[in-house]
Amino acid sequence: MSKENYREPSKFTLKNDRSIHLGNAQNHLRSVVRIARKFNNNNYDINQITSRDVGELFTLTDKCSDTLRKYINLRNYMNKDQMVKHINSNLRNSLSYTTFDEEKSWLKRFDNSCVVSCDIFIQNQVQIKLQSIQELYRNIITFRSEFGHTYDRNNFDYQQIKERFQEYLNEVLQIASGTGLVCEDGLKYYNCSSNFYTKSIWLGSRMFLNGTNNLLRIGGSEQSLIS
Repeated sequence: MSKENYREPSKFTLKNDRSIHLGNAQNHLRSVVRIARKFNNNNYDINQITSRDVGELFTLTDKCSDTLRKYINLRNYMNKDQMVKHINSNLRNSLSYTTFDEEKSWLKRFDNSCVVSCDIFIQNQVQIKLQSIQELYRNIITFRSEFGHTYDRNNFDYQQIKERFQEYLNEVLQIASGTGLVCEDGLKYYNCSSNFYTKSIWLGSRMFLNGTNNLLRIGGSEQSLIS
């Protein structure tokens, strides 16, 4: 498209697009929860987990990362996006949070397993340096590339994954929960930007990065997404 014909997306367009991506993120989270419930309800018996369950779990991981990628760089507008600038200001000011009651309450709407995943991340006190949404975006791109190599079809061992299913499930729950938190929090900017504190984005982005990093590590990758 020529520069003469280019029109920057309106605030309404950005809000509408992000609403759609939030809906997708919520659906991905519900799907991961469904698999988690099946596993839990069968007393963590891996024999009740099918190849289809395993495949769906990894497909949902890909969908979560793709949804978050699109959400933060809508229409390739990330570097001019006022919402992104607001978030970056908070990240650069090194705001830190210790209580996440609202975030846990939101996650509980989907399932208590999401709250447990959040609690585990918080309790482990994982230190993740993240100073901009652009940095998160680059890590998403890196993850998607490395994820494809690490779990390539030719190297995809369903039986090995089934034997360590709880580990994989824990990380995907964290990825899906983190994606949901970021997408849900971002929409608050359009309702009242003066009260847009980005706490859920602070937490969700770190949960996402930790989960994706651990998923690569479990698969044998040496690529690190956190520092």
